[in-house]
Amino acid sequence: MSAVRGMPAVPPMAADAGVQPLVLQPPDIAECVALAARSFEEFERGEAMVRAWFDARVLANPWQPRLPGIGVGLRCEGELVAFRAMFAQPWWLEGASTVAAFAAHTAVDPRRRGQGLGTALIDASRAFARISGSTSAGVVTQKSYARLGFAAIGGRDSGFHRVRASYVGSLQRRFGGTLGRVLGAPLDLLLVRRERSALATGRLRLEELTHCDDEVERLWLRCRATQRSCLERGSRYLDWRLFEQPTAPLRLAALRGAAGTLRALAVWTTERYDEHVSSAVL
Repeated sequence: MSAVRGMPAVPPMAADAGVQPLVLQPPDIAECVALAARSFEEFERGEAMVRAWFDARVLANPWQPRLPGIGVGLRCEGELVAFRAMFAQPWWLEGASTVAAFAAHTAVDPRRRGQGLGTALIDASRAFARISGSTSAGVVTQKSYARLGFAAIGGRDSGFHRVRASYVGSLQRRFGGTLGRVLGAPLDLLLVRRERSALATGRLRLEELTHCDDEVERLWLRCRATQRSCLERGSRYLDWRLFEQPTAPLRLAALRGAAGTLRALAVWTTERYDEHVSSAVL
C-alpha cells in the first residue's frame, strides 16, 4: 500500500458532459450510504456499518474542518452515481505538520461502471488538501493516479507487521488437528522461549494503555524528527482514533525501560480467519 500526493493544479474533470462533479457535505451522507449498499454485496445488509464509519471517521473527526467537505461525488440528472469519501488525517511531512485527505468507500453505481467515473473521482479529490490520495489503492487505481500526475510518496511499506504467536493453528489447518498439534507444539515452545528471553533481564516491561498523556506526546515529538512523511501519532490523534471514536478493535501497547521510561508504542489488533487461525496485526 502506498500514499500518493496530488496538487490542485488541474481543475476537476467530469467523465462526460452529463456528469457533474461536486464536493459532498454532511447532508449527502445518506445518499452515499445507499449507493455503497448498491455497489458492494458486503454492504447490502450492512448500511449501519458504513453510516457508523462516516459518524466516527468524518463527522467526529477533529481535523475534518480543514477539508472543504466530506468527499467528492458525481451526479447525473440529479442522482448521485459515484462518490469517494475523504477523511482528514494529521500528517507529518518534511518537517512540518499538515493535513492529508484520504479516500475511502469509493463507490460507482453498477449501471455506470466502465465509463471513467472512478478516474473522475480521483481527479476531483486532488483539491481537498496538499496531500490527497489513498493508502489502499490497488494496481488499477494506481494506474489512474499516475495518469492524473500523482506521485507515490512514503514507499510501499504500509507500516503494518504480522508477528507470529503460534504455529499450532496454521499446522492444524494444513495437516489436521492431532498432527498439527504434534508438529506445532515444539515450534510454539521456541516462540515462548524467545519472548521470555527478551523480557527476562527486567530491563523492558510491556503494558497496555487505555489513554494517552504528555509522555506519549513527548515520545512522538522525539520520533518524528527521524521521519520524512508519516501519519502524526501524537496523543490527540491516538486518543481520538483508538479510544474516543474507534472503528476497529484497536489496542495500544507500551514498552517501558527499567526506570519506567516510555521507550516505544505499538497499535495492534487481532484478526480471526477460521477456527484454527488468527493473527495479531501490529
